[in-house]
Parts: sequence; C-alpha cells; structure tokens
Amino acid sequence: MPKIVDASARRDAIAEAVLAVIAHGGLRAATLASIASESGLAVGSVRHYFAGHNELLRFAAETLVDRTTARLESHLGALGTADSAEARTTAAVDMLCEVLPLDETRETEAVVWLEFAVAARTRADTAHPIGLLHDGLRTLVGRMITSGLQSGRLRHDLDANVEIARLHALVDGLLLHGVLASDPDFSVLSRRIVETHLRGLVAQ
Repeated sequence: MPKIVDASARRDAIAEAVLAVIAHGGLRAATLASIASESGLAVGSVRHYFAGHNELLRFAAETLVDRTTARLESHLGALGTADSAEARTTAAVDMLCEVLPLDETRETEAVVWLEFAVAARTRADTAHPIGLLHDGLRTLVGRMITSGLQSGRLRHDLDANVEIARLHALVDGLLLHGVLASDPDFSVLSRRIVETHLRGLVAQ
C-alpha cells in the first residue's frame, strides 16, 4: 500500500525547516534547496506542498506568529485570576518573556523574527504576518496597562499611551539585545529588567 502522508503535518515540518535555516544562515539562506535538505525532502516534494518560494516563506512566518501568539495567550488566564499584586506581576513578566530569547526555542524565534521584520520593509509577503505579531504584542501590552489603570492597580499619574508604547519598546529592545549580545547573564537580567519596570508602575 502507498504511504499515506499527512499534508498538514508535512507543511508544518517544512515550515520548521525554514525557521531552522533562517536562524542559522539568515533569510537569504532559505532557498528551496537548503530547505529541502534541512527537512530531509527532495526539492520537488517541497514544491508539491507550496505554490512557490514566497508562499513557503509566508507560511513559515505565519507559523512563527501562531506559535508565539499561542504562548502569549496561554498566560492570560493566570494574569486574570491572580489574587495579589505579586502574582499579577509574576504572570505579566512570564507572559512578556515569552518573546525574549531566553532558551533555545525562543532564541531561534527571536532571530527569525528579526530577519522577517527587516525583510518586511520591502517584502509584502512577510509584512502581514510579522505585522500581526507586532500588533498582537502591542495589544496585549495595551490590555495590561489599561486594565491596571482602570482597576487602580497602577499609579493614577501614568499616561496610558506613553506606558503602552514604553513597555512595548522595552520588550522589543530586550529581544534585539538578546539576539545581538553574547551576555551569559542575559536571561536572568532581562527578566529582572521587565519585572523592575512593571513594579515601578504599581500603585503604592
């Protein structure tokens, strides 16, 4: 009997190969040949599942966005049910750190995200999914700040728009620093930075 191939699983596996190739060699390294080699398939097999190179890159970008977004949203429950300021701060830090390169998986994602983000300036095929991740993180940050101000948990003198932009920029900056800097203490330090920033917003 012919082997039955799960097309969805195969596309996901190819997308993972794309992310691995980009993480190691940059977006320019993500040729059909290198992707096929990484995934253990023939170039023709890769072409079978995607109409072209642009569609393949777009699907890989969407896979990155979906995976990161799912992790971010998984923390919303803990954030919403936290019964103390300490628990809320911990939940918020946990959520924001999901986009920082604090382990091998998140480091790969951060490197690939930066590659796609730079390309998105001139490539429409990657601009949309990367824009979704950027806007999604800003929306989550906005919900955190707005909810905290409305409930009185954050300082009443804060400007919501400024604090939303500031926290978003802080996370983006830490992501960039984590990718570019070879600091062995970055994982611990970056978490402390996010935590210190959030504690500074809490009403006394």
